[in-house]
Amino acid sequence: MKSRFLNNEIKFQKYIIIHICLFAIGIIVGILASKTEGDIGKVSFFSKPFHVYFFHNILSCLLFILLGFFTYGLLTWLPLMYNAFFLGAAIHLLSYQASIVKIIYLFAHGLFEIPAIFLSIYLGRFLSYSCYHHLKNRILKRKETGRDKKFTTAIILFLTMNAFLFIASIIESIPK
Repeated sequence: MKSRFLNNEIKFQKYIIIHICLFAIGIIVGILASKTEGDIGKVSFFSKPFHVYFFHNILSCLLFILLGFFTYGLLTWLPLMYNAFFLGAAIHLLSYQASIVKIIYLFAHGLFEIPAIFLSIYLGRFLSYSCYHHLKNRILKRKETGRDKKFTTAIILFLTMNAFLFIASIIESIPK
């Protein structure tokens, strides 16, 4: 039983590493694809209230969780690459008129938002995997072990994701 648990943990680690690499590739492609010449004009950032950013981010992460749950985590790379591409494009376009310090300041909330996104991707896969094995054990009438630990893990992941989104939303709502 112990070796199966360790084997599953390694699969989850590979799953997250693959998504981190895809995110990095998406940013690089966004930077390279957004080549532009000349002045892009003034880019304005709107400072919305905290709750607007928070609920938008929560909804986005819930969609990641649902997508991961219903596709066994196989399609979560699509919206991840989409977001990474536009992040890379935004960074590249802003580099024409803003300093590195200003760009970091504008995207500082990402230090918390991006890990929350990865937690939601992991959580969707984790819930799908746990449900699948629960149903499989029910059908085969096997004794299930570790259900309480899986539930606790899911709750901790969800609360951590929300805490990260809360902090990211506070940072994002600071007037720029």
